[in-house]
Amino acid sequence: MPDHADRDTVVLPATLIRDLLDFVTDRYPTKSFGYLVAPRGQSQPTEFVGFEDNIRNTDQWRADFESRGRYFVDHSDAGFVATEEESWRVQKQLMERDLYEVAMFHTHRRHPGNFSEIDYDLHISRVPGLWHVIISLRNPRQPQIRAFAVSGEGVREMHVVSPHQPHEVERAQGRSLDAAVAALALSGDGRPRCRDSAVVLRAVEVLKWLPDRGPYEEHVVSGLFLGAGERFDEFIAPDLVRVDGGAFEMGSDPASARHFCGETPRHQVVLSPLLLSRFAVTNGQYARFDPARATSAAERDLPVVGVSWHDAALFAAWMGGRLPTEAEWERACGNGSPDQWCCPEPLLPRHAWYSENAHGEPHVVGTRKPNDLGLHDMHGNVWEWCADDFRPDFYARSPRHDPIATGSTAGTARAPDKVSRGGSFLSLPEMCRTRFRLHDPAGYSAGDLGFRMAGTPRPDNGGRSRD
Repeated sequence: MPDHADRDTVVLPATLIRDLLDFVTDRYPTKSFGYLVAPRGQSQPTEFVGFEDNIRNTDQWRADFESRGRYFVDHSDAGFVATEEESWRVQKQLMERDLYEVAMFHTHRRHPGNFSEIDYDLHISRVPGLWHVIISLRNPRQPQIRAFAVSGEGVREMHVVSPHQPHEVERAQGRSLDAAVAALALSGDGRPRCRDSAVVLRAVEVLKWLPDRGPYEEHVVSGLFLGAGERFDEFIAPDLVRVDGGAFEMGSDPASARHFCGETPRHQVVLSPLLLSRFAVTNGQYARFDPARATSAAERDLPVVGVSWHDAALFAAWMGGRLPTEAEWERACGNGSPDQWCCPEPLLPRHAWYSENAHGEPHVVGTRKPNDLGLHDMHGNVWEWCADDFRPDFYARSPRHDPIATGSTAGTARAPDKVSRGGSFLSLPEMCRTRFRLHDPAGYSAGDLGFRMAGTPRPDNGGRSRD
C-alpha cells in the first residue's frame, strides 16, 4: 500500500496542473497568487483564478514583511497582498459562475515548496478555511507543486495526485544485461560515458542482483568503481570527522511541531559510528568525476550545486563513499542536542550562510564556524541530499538501529522523493533547523542544492574506510 494511503489526498486534473504551471511560469519571476476553485457542492478544484495587483510594497504592508527578516528586506518581490478592489471583482465573478474557493495558491521564486511561518500566519489570518498550494519555481525548469492542510492546530502535507496524468515510468535502460553493460561503459579515464547518472545507477543495481556475480565484478567492481578506495583515501579521507555512535532523540515533539511537516513523532535512534566530511562537496572535488563541471579558480571551493540525487549518489560511490542517512545527518548536525540549531539563534550568523547574511549567494565552504563536532555549513550554504527516500510517516515506524528509508516502490505511480537537509544561502532561519525535512524528486536539481560525503569507520581501531 502506498505511504500516502493514510493521509489526505488532493486530486488535481492534469489540465488544471498544466494550465496553472503555464500561468505561473509565464509570469516568472513575478510572484503569483490566486485561488483554486470548484463548482458549488464539489470539493476537488476544477480551475483557478489568479490575481494581478500586488500591494505588498505599499506603506500599509511593507513594514510588516520587512519585520520578518533580512530576506524580506533584500527581496521586495517576496510576498503578495491582493487589493480589496480586485478581491471584490474576483468574488463577484465567482458568484456569477456559482464557483467557490477550495484552496489558495502562491509561488516561491527562490525557496522550495515548504510551508514557512509567514505562509502560516497569512493563511490563518486571511483564508483559514482553505487548504494551500505552493508552487516552487526555485528551478523554473522543474516546478514543484505541494499542497497543505492548514488549521490552528498546525499543518500537514497532502498527497497530490492527477488521475488523468500519465504515471512516471521507470527508465527502461538498464533492465537487460546488455543494456546495463552498455550503460557502464567507461571512457579512457575511467569515468562513465553515459551522462545520465540515474541510468548508470540502475545498471549497477541490475548487475548487483544477478545470480551470476561475474558481470558485476567485471563491470562494476573492476570497472566503474575501480580505484574508488584510492580516490577516497586521497581526496575524501583528509577532511573526514568521526561521529561517534550511540542513542539520540530524532525529530520534533508534536507539541512544538507548529507548521513543520514530517518531523514527528520524536523518537529514539541508535546509530553506529560514522565518518562525515567537514565540508560539502566542492566544485573542485566534483570536477574530478565530471570534468565538464570544472570551474574557475575563484569558484573551485564553492559547494557544487545543480546536482540531482542520482548525480550525488553516483559521485559518492565512484569516490568510494556514500551519502549520509537522514538520521546520521541529523545526529551530526545537532550533536544530539534538543535545540533547534547547533547554537542559539542569535549566534546562527556565525555558523551559517543563510538569508540573513549570505546576500543571495553561495560561499566558499568552511568560512563559518563549525559545530561542536568540527563540521562546517551544516546549517545554510547549500541543501544537502541524504540517502533516504522521503516517507512522511517514517518516524512513526522507524527502526531503532541505523534507520534508513529505502525499499521497493512497486505498485506506486512514481518513485518516492529523496530527503535533503540543512537549508541554504537563500533559506530563512527556520529552514536551517537541525530537524527540518525537505524532499524533492531524485532527478531534481537546483542552484542551492548539493551534498556531502559520508563513510563507515574500519573496525580496526576506528580507522577510515569506504562504504
